[in-house]
Amino acid sequence: MSNARILGSGSFVPRDVYPNSWFDSHFDKPVGPWLEENLHIRQRHWCAPEESTLDLSEKAALDALQNTGIAATELDLIILATDTPEVLSPATSTALQYRLGAKNAVTFDLNNACAGFINGLDIAGRYLQTDPEFKKIMVIGVYAISKFLNLKDKKTSTIFGDGAAALILGGDNGSAAAYLGSKFATDGSYFDFMGIYAGGSKHPYSEMDPGDPSLYLQVLKRYPDELNPDTWLRLILDLSRKTGIQPDDIDHFFFTQINIQSILLTLEKLGISPERSHNIMDRYAYTGAACLPMAFHDANLRGKIKTGNLILFTGSGAGASFGTAAFRM
Repeated sequence: MSNARILGSGSFVPRDVYPNSWFDSHFDKPVGPWLEENLHIRQRHWCAPEESTLDLSEKAALDALQNTGIAATELDLIILATDTPEVLSPATSTALQYRLGAKNAVTFDLNNACAGFINGLDIAGRYLQTDPEFKKIMVIGVYAISKFLNLKDKKTSTIFGDGAAALILGGDNGSAAAYLGSKFATDGSYFDFMGIYAGGSKHPYSEMDPGDPSLYLQVLKRYPDELNPDTWLRLILDLSRKTGIQPDDIDHFFFTQINIQSILLTLEKLGISPERSHNIMDRYAYTGAACLPMAFHDANLRGKIKTGNLILFTGSGAGASFGTAAFRM
């Protein structure tokens, strides 16, 4: 059986930067201090009017290909995780395949909200471990949420940013580097807490007024403060029992980048130093399905990730969905 290892990564964010001071002026009240103190968010990047999910995906994918020295024609599969697709149908990944010239790659999109990237990693790992036809797989997380933000809503518009990042995984029979396992959880009782509730079969665009708030991202109910840290802790401990890897063995933790307090509390309960978690929300805010690969790529660029390191991706998304996945570099 082939191992599935991470060969490299790439990332891209739009040029336009919106610091917290922009929102202070926009809402005519200071919102920046709360964002910095509670979420560590200082700025975010948003798409220009002409930019879209496909553009972000393409540039992150090209960066990953360049960084790994892999040609687009070598890719066997492209998995694109997003809940802000280019269009409702067809899949964004098909257009990306064409733009990249990845003519040998099959493709599909994943929409598990912000947890989708971990699902993509898991699927890629299993393909590489079990099917010899797949040798190189690109997994992309991308978020163009600014297109769906209601700028009259201070609660949602201030915490999100746009971005994309890609990891390329490859099969390897002769290396200790490997995909080690994953654990997932879903609690559908949170389905109506947060989301973009327009555009599907229940509320087609054709039946909606242009000013309907359902056209934008909405937070309709408050998630319990303990939901993320308690679920993350449970999944990490379950994965530890499954793989034999103890939390203290993990060199780098990458968490969903929405709430620094949830990250710190989870690490505290695990008995892990905060320094082992690499966080990027100060510069990019919350970038949904893109935040985990963006954080990994940022840590990799800074030289933090070494051969032999154990890394853990842990995330969550609206719905609510949760997952954790471990790799040895």
